[in-house]
Amino acid sequence: MTSRRFIRRPFGSGQFHNIPGNIIRHRERKNKARRGIIMPRAHIRNDPTVFATLPPANYAPSPPEDRPAKRKDIAPMDAARTEIEALERDRAAAIAVGDLDRLAAMVTDDYHHVDADGCVRDKAGYLAAIRSAAGRYLDYKLRDNRIEVSGTVAWVHGSFDNRFEAADRSVRRKLARHMRLYRFENGGWRNFYHQGTLIAAAE
Repeated sequence: MTSRRFIRRPFGSGQFHNIPGNIIRHRERKNKARRGIIMPRAHIRNDPTVFATLPPANYAPSPPEDRPAKRKDIAPMDAARTEIEALERDRAAAIAVGDLDRLAAMVTDDYHHVDADGCVRDKAGYLAAIRSAAGRYLDYKLRDNRIEVSGTVAWVHGSFDNRFEAADRSVRRKLARHMRLYRFENGGWRNFYHQGTLIAAAE
């Protein structure tokens, strides 16, 4: 009968023989110490063959060659700015010609629009206000547009200048500041908030 103080370990030939358990544990502890898994005991710490293979104290593992793919819901900053710049130009052009389909595709379902006069509208109200406008835009220009991106959210701040011709042929000019918030979802950026602040108006 094998003593509890012995552990049966095979030779290369497949035969077994009894090895004292304390020797097995000592060898396993030395192997773990070499790999930095455990803090070796005193009699192992004094063994130069153990720490000859240990990494230095300031060791940092190298990054894996195959890095995990980047999250699809986060766009690189440069690509995000380029896409949002194009959306801002498309938005101004769509407002000028009254392209409601394009405007509807650019905003989220939870869109909130705060006009320069303080009126608050949701997506449906925003599109209805453009649809019912009695007149047409002569031009709609963006000025000093700045785009900041942080993860899946971006904000655009600047000013706009537009001229609107009413049904009676009178022309109204509006100069205002704006703040728009964009959210990256389903592979693209969409506007979910707009805030306008009037600077000046000229008849």
